[in-house]
Amino acid sequence: MAERRRQSADTTGQTVLRFLLGGVAGTVAKTVTAPLDLTKIRFQVSQSPVSVRLVLEHVVTTARRSGVGALWQGNGAAAIRVFPYAAVQLATNDLLTARLLRYRQDAAALSGATGSAATLTALDRVVAGAGAGVVSVLATYPLDLVRARMAVQPSRPSPEAVKRGLAYSGPAQALLQIGRAEGIAGLFRGAPATVVGIIPYSATSFGVFSSLKASLRRRTGREPTTLERMGCGALAGLLGQTAGYPLDVVRRRQQTGYFLREAEGVSSSSVNDWHQRVQLPAAGSALRAGTASPHQGMLSTLRSIVAAEGWRALWKGVSINWFKGPIAVATSFAVFDALKQAAGLADGDQASRR
Repeated sequence: MAERRRQSADTTGQTVLRFLLGGVAGTVAKTVTAPLDLTKIRFQVSQSPVSVRLVLEHVVTTARRSGVGALWQGNGAAAIRVFPYAAVQLATNDLLTARLLRYRQDAAALSGATGSAATLTALDRVVAGAGAGVVSVLATYPLDLVRARMAVQPSRPSPEAVKRGLAYSGPAQALLQIGRAEGIAGLFRGAPATVVGIIPYSATSFGVFSSLKASLRRRTGREPTTLERMGCGALAGLLGQTAGYPLDVVRRRQQTGYFLREAEGVSSSSVNDWHQRVQLPAAGSALRAGTASPHQGMLSTLRSIVAAEGWRALWKGVSINWFKGPIAVATSFAVFDALKQAAGLADGDQASRR
């Protein structure tokens, strides 16, 4: 038993490599879907209805007036966050999965069964995914907050707006400004909703992806191809994004509510600019109801949204996620698996079988 543990466990170097490959995979996926993510956040924090026409109009108008690069506004903050986030999430899921599999094998060996015949249960895969999601969120949350706020400011904020704390010049300046103006608690505004929301999302996406891959291995007797992995990831992403979406809306309202309230009444060069460009409600009107005040908690924010906009507002932008989510998850999982194969690293649910 001890010998199998020594053979199956990653070395320190392999563990570090697993984290680095996860970061690369997540960054690739985030960059590919950045324009859709930007658009989703902007609709989430406004009271405008969402439709395919309005989404396309927003994307086209933003590109025409501010340049195509504006569609990746805030992606620098997103990339800075997503590298450690994806590194922790993907690698932690692998490590937890391997640990659970070794536990199952040890238990089987103690009962007299063949340890190598032990397999992970669906609950094991869900627990590993949920644990990975919670750890990664807590480790990188302030950067997610910065990404959300930079998504709802103008693409070229004026020096005056930056000086007054109504916009940010970059991720580092944003972290310092939020810390000074709102304290450490401000850097974790919306974190409870994020942690609660990541559990169904991460548990579903990782659990479904891992289970589908295991099913393919049993049916075909070989490792899934890259295309098959992307298909598994797309389905896992679709289900995962839907499971935790309402709390994602709550999270974005809490993250941006304080910032946007501070910007009310500022000139058209402020955060109102993007609303005006695509005929969405002005920031001020959107904030008077349904948006988190500085001290609102998760449940009170949820109630405010429902009272002001109805239950459907909790699913605002979910159609964008149905398109973006499968692409992001499929890309992330497939790239991570491809990089692991190239580096000679096994999946977590295969590591103990070598």
